[in-house]
Formats: sequence, C-alpha cells, structure tokens
Amino acid sequence: MKVMDKTTTKQLLILCTMLFGFQMAITQNLFWEEDFSTTMGLPTGWTTEDASGGEGAWTWCSDSTQVATCIPNWNLYASQHENRYFSGSVDNGFVLMDSDILGEIFPDHIVRLTTSAIDCSGQPEVWMKFESLIGVYGLPTTDNALLRASTNGTDWTNFNVFEISISDRWSDNPEYSTIDISSVAVGESTVYLQFSWTGNYEYYWLLDDLQLYDADPSALFIAAHDLRVNENFYAIAPNLMTPASQVECFSFLADIENTGSMDQTNVNLNISIDEDGGGNEYSEDLTYGTIAVDSLAENVPFSGCFTPSAVPGASYTGTYIVSADSVDLVPENNIQAFDIMVTDTVFAKEDGATTSIRPADSNWGDTDAHSWAFVNYFYIVNGEDWWASSATFSIGEPDLDVIGRIITLYLYKWDESATPVLDNNMDPEERTRIGYANYVITGDEDENTLINLPFTNMDDTPGPLDLEDTTSYVLMIEYVATDQVNFFIAGSGDVSYSAMSLRSEEVAGIADEGARYGEMLGIAEDLESEPYSSAGFTSGIVPVVRLNLGGPPVSTKETLDAANIIGITPNPANSQINLSVDLVKTQASVNVRILDVNGRLMLNQHFDGIKKQTLPFDVSDYSPGAYFLHFITENGVRTQRFIVQH
Repeated sequence: MKVMDKTTTKQLLILCTMLFGFQMAITQNLFWEEDFSTTMGLPTGWTTEDASGGEGAWTWCSDSTQVATCIPNWNLYASQHENRYFSGSVDNGFVLMDSDILGEIFPDHIVRLTTSAIDCSGQPEVWMKFESLIGVYGLPTTDNALLRASTNGTDWTNFNVFEISISDRWSDNPEYSTIDISSVAVGESTVYLQFSWTGNYEYYWLLDDLQLYDADPSALFIAAHDLRVNENFYAIAPNLMTPASQVECFSFLADIENTGSMDQTNVNLNISIDEDGGGNEYSEDLTYGTIAVDSLAENVPFSGCFTPSAVPGASYTGTYIVSADSVDLVPENNIQAFDIMVTDTVFAKEDGATTSIRPADSNWGDTDAHSWAFVNYFYIVNGEDWWASSATFSIGEPDLDVIGRIITLYLYKWDESATPVLDNNMDPEERTRIGYANYVITGDEDENTLINLPFTNMDDTPGPLDLEDTTSYVLMIEYVATDQVNFFIAGSGDVSYSAMSLRSEEVAGIADEGARYGEMLGIAEDLESEPYSSAGFTSGIVPVVRLNLGGPPVSTKETLDAANIIGITPNPANSQINLSVDLVKTQASVNVRILDVNGRLMLNQHFDGIKKQTLPFDVSDYSPGAYFLHFITENGVRTQRFIVQH
C-alpha cells in the first residue's frame, strides 16, 4: 500500500540550529553547494543529455512563481503536491526534468544532468544532500531515479536516491535526501555527479539545493522528537457531503510515524469530531505505547464510530492529533483534519474541482478506442422514502475534437455478492443499470462549471429512479470513444478515501454491512465487460460527480389516514391535473405543494374548509418529467406522484 524508505535515504527537516531539542553535531562541514541561483540556465560546465537518443532534457526554472510556465501540465497535477514546490531556495531557481511532456515514447527516456568537476580532495567522507519533488506513473524510482558519481566522467557508480512506487505516485514536497558517496569521492580532486532518470510518460523531477558535506549531515536536520500523522493515509467520512436521510456511523484509522532521532514513549492518537459553531461531539483515544525511531505504525483501528446529526446544514470538523511524553519539535505535522457536511439531498465526495484528469494512453492498445469511465460510490441507508432525481457533474475544458460527442451518466445498483469472488471491484455481473442521463459536449465547459441533468429510467421513461434500503449504488460518467481522441473529467485531489475504505472493510457490521468506497475507475475499449477498480486513480483523485436525491418534505405529521381518498387525473398529464379529494371530515386548513424530482417547489397554495371537491392545477409550463404533490392537513400528509408529458 505504502512504501517507506528506511535505508540510504532519510527524511530530513529544515535546519533550525537555534531550536532546543534538535540533535546537533559540530563535525559536519559544508564544502560545496549549488542552489541554481547564479545563472539564467544550467550552471557553467553542467551538461544534459538523453542517453536513449530522445528529446528529454534537464532545464532551469527561475523561481516558484514560474513553475506553470516551466512545466506545461503543472496545473493538471499541482493539487496532488500542494500546488507549488517547497525547496528551501526555490524562489531563486531550480532545475527540472519533465517526463510528462514527452508523452508515451519508445524506448524509455534516460535523461541525465551532469555537474562540472568538484574537488573532494582532503575530505574524510563525502555526503550528498539535496531536495526533490518527483512524480512517477509507469516506472518506480528504484533503479530508475539515480545519483551517479564518477572520477573520470566515464566510469559511474549508481546510488538509489529514494523509493517511490507507482502506487505512491508522488514523493514528499520536498523530499530531503542524503547519500553517502564516500566510496567514490573521498580524497579525489575531480568528482562528477550525475542525476539520471529512466522513465516513460512519468510526471516530473524537480531538484534544488545540492550540498556536499564531510560527514553525515542527517543529524543537522532531524528533530529528536518528531511524530507525525501521515497525510497520505487517514480515514475520513464516507462522503464529504451526505443527505440527512442517509447519515450512518463511520469509524477511524490513521497512520502515524516517528521521523525523529529518538524513540517516542506513551504515544497517543486522538480523534475528535467538533460541530462547526458548536462543541465537541465525539472523542476517542488510541494508545500505541513506544514507537521506535524510523518506524511507521499503520492500519491500527479505533474501536468506536460516529454518526452525524440527521439535520440538513449540520457540519463538523474531524481532527487526528498525535502526542507523546516528549514535547514534539515539529508540531505542524501532528495534526490532520477533515470536513463532514450534512445536506438536504446531495451526495458528494468533493467540494469542487482542483484538476482535470484522464488515463494515460498506455492504458489502451495502439489501435484501441480511448473509452473510459470514472465512478463515485454512494451507499443508500434509507431508500424506501427517497429516490435518485438527478446527477451533477463537471468536466475538464474539452478539446475541439470532442465537441458534439455524447457522454452518459449511468446510475448502477451494485451487489458484490452476485459473484463468488469478493474483490471489492464492481464486476459486470454485479452491476445493474437503473437509469441514465445523456450530455452533449458543447465546448463551453470547464472544470469549475457544474452541470445538472435529471435521470431517465432504462425504459426511457422520465425519472425519478427508485432506490432500495441498505444498498450500494455507483454513479458513473462514461465516455465511449470510437477513436483515440481523449476526454478529461474534472476531479478533486483534496480528499482521499483509501483509509476510509480499508477501515470500513474491517468494521463491516458497525456501519450496517459491507465496505464503503470512494471512487472507481474503468479503462477499456469495451466498457461493458470491464470491471471497475475500487482503487481508482492511485493518485487519489475523485471525480466531480454528485448524486441528488428527492423525497418527502420534512414534516412531523403522519400520513393521512387511508379512509381519506385523494387522486390525480389525468396521469400522465399534458396541461392540467385535477386533484380529487374525498375526506372523512372537513379540514379547516389545507396546503397543496408540488415539487419536482430535484425538490424544487413548483406550487404552494392554501385552501380553507376542504372536504369533498376537485381542485384543478395548471401544469402547462412544467417540463416533462415526474412531480410530487403533497396534500398537507392538520391530521396528516398524503403524497401523490404524477407525470407531465407534452
């Protein structure tokens, strides 16, 4: 799931020589450095080459404000690493290798950046320290992202600089690395260093603040006491937004790590849920005891669970905080927080787009059509009184080649028990389409524009779509292509549901039954037979695809007794409906409300002294589709569904 480097690469913290408690040493001397601030390009005497014969090159970028200019696709991925590069001297320049811009190539690129000669004579040891940001897609960094050292520029010794797997995808920002190159460089008056990257359609490698020391510089940068809650794995609510009618209990889990230089004792992780504008609603502690130096405590569950209030508009902040006996010297990484929102009718995994995304071309064969689908998972607790009314989504700014093409949103019911293999993927035999909505791409879309479409049943009658209690549903946006033209969907990298999914699998039964998921992904020329993976994009992006419910109005009144007869004719209707009422006794006050499937109020009319009569209502201006008439009296409420067809 997560690869931690515990060998030659060490996580370092920004040097703070005046802070009490940092482990200090006086024997490390800095004797060479390069921060890329002295030239409008690569430093004098440095070279770049693509040993594969391609066009890859290391280039110089002036400062952090120019990253989007230096890397054309920066804005597609920036949200995955906090939208900027955080090296110590980033504002005066850095160097980079952009693998993404090369696209899919053959053979793999091998792009090298070589320094001019460095004098290491008289040095008892030689240690290299530098800061990086790297993203990989098809090839891990191990044996591919290398620091190489040579005394003649011909014979090279390779050093792995860090271990970033294709499931990890991104390094820390920055990734602090120290490497002992003494075996090559000690006592040598001429030493060449080389950064070499073998890859194919990866992301990019940013490099800054290269330094050489005469001893291990790690102790200069590692706090004695530093625990952290890892930002890449902590459980959140199953949705960012959940309708009040569908709230359920969810549980907690977070990975914590000792990145300091001393063992930490009496380690405790607390989860607290606080209502926004109110007080604490939930608190639970998890005691770990002692966590050794350079140790990761992962997948340790809390025992309890929390259910949000079933009140539209309620919102909460969940906070994980790690503590120990010692005062933590880097407190900013001790906390991870997340939001919880309760809505009237909206299910959402995100609160707006941060990027646009599509699969890499390598996911299809050379002649395959570039069809793919991105899915959000939603669990319906209470389906009997509610229905799926519409879908809200946004797509990336479309290429001219996709204008006029149709994308389809399908709502599926998912029953994983329909097949004997419980693999947490949505296999073709496990999914049943219950409704759809089509959209024609106009070219005016962008990732910040929300589009809402009502559902149509699979028999082509207007929605809404009936839902079932305690049932899994997935809302898919599907792009079926006949060629290699690509389609981008808007997504958000602000939330990750991987830890939530793992925890829900472990506590199936606490929160009803079965696991809960975030996003799902299907990539294939033939989507009909493709399983949708619950891993989604390994970068943790969720699509901006929301499910809107319809249901009864909020009321404390009971259903009107069945002896009271209420009917609507004609149904379906064209221009007028007639509400026939035959009540057991006269009702002094009656309200008639008509709502569409999205819950929008179409009519609210008051009547006095109703017992037996027919009430006409003009629906000629209503759009074709389903509507709900609520007949509200002092003795109860009755709801009637009708269809408008023009």
